[in-house]
Amino acid sequence: MESGSPTNSPSIDLDIVAVPPRSYGLSTNSRPNQRALLADYRNVVEHVTRQYSQLDERDGKQTKIIWYGHSLGASIATCLLSTVTREETARGEVTCDGLIFENGFASIKGMVRTLYPQKFLPYYWLTPFVRDDWDAIGAFHAASPTNPGDSPLKTVPKLFVASGRDEMVPTDMLKRVYEEAARSNEPGVECTWLGIKDAMHDFAYQKPSWGKGLKAFIARL
Repeated sequence: MESGSPTNSPSIDLDIVAVPPRSYGLSTNSRPNQRALLADYRNVVEHVTRQYSQLDERDGKQTKIIWYGHSLGASIATCLLSTVTREETARGEVTCDGLIFENGFASIKGMVRTLYPQKFLPYYWLTPFVRDDWDAIGAFHAASPTNPGDSPLKTVPKLFVASGRDEMVPTDMLKRVYEEAARSNEPGVECTWLGIKDAMHDFAYQKPSWGKGLKAFIARL
C-alpha cells in the first residue's frame, strides 16, 4: 500500500481478500437475506483465519486480519462480529484485529425513514415489518461495557470513514453509529473518525486522504 503515502512512512505488506456473497457477482444465485449473508461471511472469515494461521506458523509471522466494510458491508461486518465470542477468537477460529466501517448506516429501518421522510408515503409506516434490519447501532449497544456479553466488538480498534458529500447515508446517521461504537469500547481501545472531504458514497477511495487515513490506521495495528 504505497500510493499517496506520507514521506518516510513504513510500507505495508497488504493482502486483500474480497469475496462476493450469494447473489452478488458470480456467486450462487440465491436469496441474500441477513441470515444467509452472515453465514457466507462467517465462512469467509473462518477460512481466512485458518489460511493465515497456517502461513504464519510456517513463516514465523503474525498476520493482522482487518475487516473492512463499505455501506451494507459495514453493517454486515459489525453484525457478524457481534455474534463472535472471545472464546472463539481465543481458540483461533475467527480473527479480527481491526474494523473499518466506511459509509455504513445505522439500520435499514433508519435508512427507510431517511430516504422517505414524508409521513404521507406508506414506506415511512412499514418499517416495523422490516425483517433484515442490519442494526449496527444495536450491535454496538449490545457490546457495551455494562453488558455481560463477550463480543470482540468491545476490544477491536475501529476506524469510521465518512464521505463528506455522501448522497446515500447522512453524515449525522454515521456519526451516531460512531458515537455508539466509541461508548461500547473498553478503555484504551481506539475508535477514530476519518472524514473524506468532497467524496461521494462510493468514491471515497479516489481521495488521497482516504489512502493516507487507512494506511495510518493499519500501521498502528
